Amino acid sequence: MKAFLKLSDRSRRMLRRMPDAAVPALAKGMRQAMIMAEGTARGEYLSGRALKRRTGRLRGSITHDVRISGDKVTGRIGSRVIYARIHELGGEIVPRQAKALRFHIPGVGWRTAKRVRIPARPFLRPSIEDNLDDITRVLAKRVEEAFENVG
Repeated sequence: MKAFLKLSDRSRRMLRRMPDAAVPALAKGMRQAMIMAEGTARGEYLSGRALKRRTGRLRGSITHDVRISGDKVTGRIGSRVIYARIHELGGEIVPRQAKALRFHIPGVGWRTAKRVRIPARPFLRPSIEDNLDDITRVLAKRVEEAFENVG
């Protein structure tokens, strides 16, 4: 998902002249943006809106990363918990070695199936979408502050 910044004309002129000042400022803003998105994912989406909190493992595993490569700043938010991806995107679970999956449904009991379809219950992408206006505002503010400090 790409966002475009709304900068003043002065900041746009300075950006063309001083990209070295913009990159660290964007990285600082991107860190703030990813923290906002993490908070929304944990607080809203993993507390009932997308998934109900059971153990808190998925909620606690959400992290972010900001990388600088040349003049590009990239922010990523994600989780290393193995089931995060299937909840975010949906998909099908099939047994690797057994003939069928065996699972317990609370209140129903044990069931077996050759495949189980998991519906998408996104919690990361919507957390960024919900914060997109604030994210672009923070990024623009950080760049403009950097230019004010440089001259």
